[in-house]
Amino acid sequence: MTTTETHSPWTTARHGTKSVRFIIADTGKAYTNDRYTIIFDNPLNNGGNRGTTYPYIALNSIGMGYHGEVDPAYVESILEGDISGEELIGWGNLSKECRAAARAEIRSYLDL
Repeated sequence: MTTTETHSPWTTARHGTKSVRFIIADTGKAYTNDRYTIIFDNPLNNGGNRGTTYPYIALNSIGMGYHGEVDPAYVESILEGDISGEELIGWGNLSKECRAAARAEIRSYLDL
């Protein structure tokens, strides 16, 4: 189950007592191979030079994608609207295929 937080760009997926928050950015049709970016509010402490990062998945319009990590400054920039061409969108704006791919990733955070 996903819910969008009131007055917040974050969406929350819940299962029982577990939950994970995420934001979804759309780069537009010009970037079809990595159009959607779903960043999970699940900071990773990598130590060393990388420090803390946030995991993400990038998806094309049919739900194929790859995993990566971004630093906190990038997350803050997306939330502030400072990255040209990136628009925050809601769960309902994703295609059926992208929602299916995202659900598979979300299940791993909720241990389903």
